[in-house]
Amino acid sequence: LEVGNQGFNSNGDSIINGNLTIGTTSNQIFFADTINNRINIGTTTGNATLFVQSTVGNNPFEVVSTTGSSILSILENGNISVGSSTGNTTFGIKAQNENVNPFEVSSFTNENFLTISSNGLVGFGTSTPNAKVDVWGNLNVATGSISTFFVNTGTGVVGIGNNGIALGDEKLRV
Repeated sequence: LEVGNQGFNSNGDSIINGNLTIGTTSNQIFFADTINNRINIGTTTGNATLFVQSTVGNNPFEVVSTTGSSILSILENGNISVGSSTGNTTFGIKAQNENVNPFEVSSFTNENFLTISSNGLVGFGTSTPNAKVDVWGNLNVATGSISTFFVNTGTGVVGIGNNGIALGDEKLRV
């Protein structure tokens, strides 16, 4: 660390009493605010524990892999992108390769709730969807308390407008 024309060397712990500014008076790149316990990057007036203010034309936050590929970006326009630093959507996810699902929601026991595969298929209850929309489990389409359309995978009954009630051994009820 060099401050002005003076060097600073430490072979152990270093404690700096007071605020720490790295940069010039007009261009403060890093500011450790010891009074408010805040770290500011790009400004000295941040109002959060970690505050990052980018300059025009630069994304304020990016995490890249060891090969330089973007992993996570917060773009200058406020959009968040996973797998790309040029996302054009409010929240975008880009698969890094064709063998990985770019988006999954699962329980802590790995029970799958929702998957979007790398080829655009959407699965509910499955991590390997085989159709544009692939539902593993019962399906119910309704507005209110009465089903407009339903599929009961336990009984094999498909119904339209009858609230999931099958009569006798029928498989389709309209």
